[in-house]
Amino acid sequence: MLTIDALDAIEKSENDLLEYETILLRNLETNLPITRAPKVRRPKTMGFWTDIFPYLNDDNPYNNFKNHFRIMRTTFNRLLRSISTHPISIFTTKTTNAD
Repeated sequence: MLTIDALDAIEKSENDLLEYETILLRNLETNLPITRAPKVRRPKTMGFWTDIFPYLNDDNPYNNFKNHFRIMRTTFNRLLRSISTHPISIFTTKTTNAD
């Protein structure tokens, strides 16, 4: 059996939802742009790079590579391979003769 408090809470949440929908409809009717808050960039700590980064992949739906870097891990690895073979890449190993 529902109590009066529960019924009041349900009515309030329904009223809040209707009010929110009304605001959205007004914005659509007046062609006001819907604005988003800018994404806050957080610098990665050294612990992130050593403890988390190596284990990020594309399979985890919640903490995956794309959530952090806006690119899939497989695409990142492909780009890294392409860059590493470039002649001016810092990743290429250049051997010199000590003669």
